[in-house]
Amino acid sequence: SSDYLVYCGKVGTGFNNSEVKRIFGMLQEAEVDTGLVTAKDSKGKAIRFTPVDLPLEVTVKFQETTKYGVFRIPSMVKENGVNQIHYDSNTIKAKPGQTDLKTLLEGLSRK
Repeated sequence: SSDYLVYCGKVGTGFNNSEVKRIFGMLQEAEVDTGLVTAKDSKGKAIRFTPVDLPLEVTVKFQETTKYGVFRIPSMVKENGVNQIHYDSNTIKAKPGQTDLKTLLEGLSRK
């Protein structure tokens, strides 16, 4: 087991534009230049790190990985058309564009 996070890509969330802008603002405000992630994205650009204290797991499937270890063509795994987001071993069913993020956003914090 390592003490480092491994960046493996990003996946569309299905949240509406208002929610995305709000989350992006919060994450950008907490962004740091150095952190636990030491990888590059699919274009070779260094990954910036935003520390959060919210253990969050999103189940995704992908076709392959790039030379940087980033997923190609990732997509969120859905069950009966609903996104599967796992938080503290519980499953949160997130309906695209209609998800109430209040509980998820409360876990974001600066370190």
